[in-house]
Amino acid sequence: MWSTADYSLPAVITAGSAKLTQMRVGAHPSEGYDRIAFVFQGMAPAVTVRYVDQVVQDASGKVITLPGGANLQIVFNPAAAHNDAGQRTITIPSGVQNTGYPGIKSYVLNGDFEAVQAIAHSIRESVICSQRTIGAGTCGAARPR
Repeated sequence: MWSTADYSLPAVITAGSAKLTQMRVGAHPSEGYDRIAFVFQGMAPAVTVRYVDQVVQDASGKVITLPGGANLQIVFNPAAAHNDAGQRTITIPSGVQNTGYPGIKSYVLNGDFEAVQAIAHSIRESVICSQRTIGAGTCGAARPR
């Protein structure tokens, strides 16, 4: 499915929250797209993807500037990037991460608060994107170049 509209999928989870264990960003030049994929321990949380005018750090409200022409906000719920002891389940460097890719320019983990994971990424321009569930506990988004 390719669209510029907001996109949501319901959770496939029975209790607790999914734990984010991997996030992969990659370029696929021969296929003509860049992609971002998320892997969760347990079941897949609900996901909402939408364009936003500005990226905001959850809880603090601090505005985060991402290089690129448009910002996509991805929100997973219920989900966490830490275990019950407060230890991170994924290693994402703090702050804005630049990719060097032509489509997906940068990303930032801008929320890990009260069972909500928020990850924003900037793209070259606002265009159609595809979001899909790849398998239990994994979902991804692709942006054509």
